[in-house]
Formats: sequence, structure tokens, C-alpha cells
Amino acid sequence: MWAHYGTRLFYRSGGQLVEATVATSPALSVTTRRVLFDADYLTETFHADCDVMPNDKSFVMVKPLDEQRRLVVVVNWREELAARMAGHP
Repeated sequence: MWAHYGTRLFYRSGGQLVEATVATSPALSVTTRRVLFDADYLTETFHADCDVMPNDKSFVMVKPLDEQRRLVVVVNWREELAARMAGHP
């Protein structure tokens, strides 16, 4: 991801978020690299999995859930709702 000011590039390297400073003259080159932080964030290969905020100091990333989630399917939910609401104003 390019910084909004265009002189830095942010990229993921494993669990790390790295900032690279780039120069364009006399040729495109990386002048410095530094690890901003190391954390367990989800990585996706088919779409963007993080973004840099307009201030170039904050990032939006997705953390994995610590607990397992479960899906509950309620069949005939209208009837169940009507039965639960019976007698309530």
C-alpha cells in the first residue's frame, strides 16, 4: 500500500507490517525499511486484507477470532416468534 504522501510503501511480510521509504531519482530504490509492528492478523490472497488511513499513521486490519463461532439456523422462525410474543402487548 502506498502512503498517501507517496514517499513510503507499506507491505506485509508474514505477520509483520513493514514500512519502506522509497526514492525515485535517479532510479526507483528502497532507501530504508523498518518493521512497524508484528501481530497475528488475517491474510487474504484474493483481496486486500488491510489498508492505511489518510494520516499514514493508522492501519485497518482484521484480527482472527479467539473463540469458535457457530451458526444457528431457525426453521419456521415466524411461527416461533409469534409463539414467543403471544400474550405480550
